[in-house]
Amino acid sequence: MIMNKEKNDSKTNNEDVIWFDPLETNAIRVRGFAWFDNDRRYRRLPASSDSLVARVSPNVARLSGDAAGGQIHFRTDSDTVEIAAELAAPSLMSHMTIASQGGFDCYVGSDFSDLKFYATTTFPVDAKSYRYRFFAGVPGDKLVVLNFPLYNRVESVRVGVKPGAALRDPGDFPQPGRIVVYGTSITQGACASRPGLCYTNILSRRLGIEFINLGFSGSAFGEPEIAELVSEVSGARMFVLDYEANAGTNGRLYRTLEDFIKIIRGRYPNAPIVVVSRIKYLFDELNPGTLGKMRRELREFQKNVVSALREKGDDAVYFVDGSGFFPDDYHEFTVDSVHPNDIGFYRIAEGLEKEIRKILKI
Repeated sequence: MIMNKEKNDSKTNNEDVIWFDPLETNAIRVRGFAWFDNDRRYRRLPASSDSLVARVSPNVARLSGDAAGGQIHFRTDSDTVEIAAELAAPSLMSHMTIASQGGFDCYVGSDFSDLKFYATTTFPVDAKSYRYRFFAGVPGDKLVVLNFPLYNRVESVRVGVKPGAALRDPGDFPQPGRIVVYGTSITQGACASRPGLCYTNILSRRLGIEFINLGFSGSAFGEPEIAELVSEVSGARMFVLDYEANAGTNGRLYRTLEDFIKIIRGRYPNAPIVVVSRIKYLFDELNPGTLGKMRRELREFQKNVVSALREKGDDAVYFVDGSGFFPDDYHEFTVDSVHPNDIGFYRIAEGLEKEIRKILKI
């Protein structure tokens, strides 16, 4: 058992809480950042790629600092858990909550299969730092999972527990390996109301496996250099390519999809690769001869690429029709007829969960 004698910031201790930095405390595990063990930073691409990514896609370079998909795991018998965070910028996007942009949310359970949502940080809209108490007066040993912000860079974060409380390693995910998702603003989490409702975080809880969220808002164009980085994630058990919503609008999907798959195959000869077409948009229905026609063609293109690769012998590549995730009242599932709300993310996660369980046999 690792007690609170772990290194902590004595300057911020007070009479009712002691603070621990995940960068310095072995009992706290940081998940969802594929290169965290090497770089010790809350970023989604490796430090060694900074100059390359800045040259290939300045937007991806900027967005890779957003902490989408990151998680903090620990066990404690503290009846109180707090968080203190410093952000790179205020959370001022108009179409997302400040909680989803720059906040953390908290899940607690006896183990990973028992996690329940407890609370989300609240803080002033212009704040770049905050302290928040997730709960108090909750006795017993418990697993705590905190989800990082989706659309802000976290400069530092500390976890606060009661003096004398135990802080223990949470152990591994129930399922081994990682599922790596490359995609768009939807993958990154726009516009969930809080971080835990991004579809990769929903799936991480429901499947009990680490997800690596490589969604880059408005910037998922399938560049070969980015594909190489995606393929470099260690321990990948599956790859999901969900980037039609960006690359389909400028023709890049046609030019990049097959090569993207081949780049992954160069490092992972046998890992399942799932190609997901875009979810339904109202504008496709309103413009069936233009936008609707383009989307039908893009869906068929992705399906045909997968079929051709399977005919050539790659039986670990799959196509999933994302337009089937939403029922007929799909227009209720977004905030702007494009980006999902919480219902939309739940439906995406539900649809992907069925396919992932079938492919990985879990």
